[in-house]
Amino acid sequence: MTLKDAEAQFADLYEKYRSAVWLYCRRRVGADRADDAMSDVFLAAWRRIEDAPPVADGLRWLYRVSHLTIANHWRSASRKRRLQEKASAIGVAPPSPLADQVVMRAEVREVVALLDELKPTDAEILRLVAWEQLATDEVAAVLDISPVAAKQRLSRARKRLTELHNKKSSKQFRQPPAAQKGGEW
Repeated sequence: MTLKDAEAQFADLYEKYRSAVWLYCRRRVGADRADDAMSDVFLAAWRRIEDAPPVADGLRWLYRVSHLTIANHWRSASRKRRLQEKASAIGVAPPSPLADQVVMRAEVREVVALLDELKPTDAEILRLVAWEQLATDEVAAVLDISPVAAKQRLSRARKRLTELHNKKSSKQFRQPPAAQKGGEW
């Protein structure tokens, strides 16, 4: 297929089916994001124009492209949500107003500092799970260990990180010796 033929076929598909694709997107992602989703669908369709059937049969193909494109968006949103949940589990909150971000940066620095104090293998497994969003079986493949070993190492690493955090926190908030004895500061 020549470039001119591809452009003509794409233009025909777009003109004939854009409203149907927009409605498909609107029903799945809402009116506020339908335009962006439709743009992504037609971008994907352009990239795969050589796989497109004749224009008369193009709607089903565009629905398939739409389905795959929207599924990619949902997976991306799901990954983002899981990352935010994992980040909050280790004490890092999602982005917030500027005043809160100053505190967040301190918390992130604290977590990074704590990771640096762990054994490298413990720190790496925590980074793979929390930052790279890998499941334990994927961590096992990366580290070339069994999935059972990966689960055990992850559990131990989390325990060590928690213990280290608690140890650091208790030192940070300990009262001065005079206050411990009931005296003045």
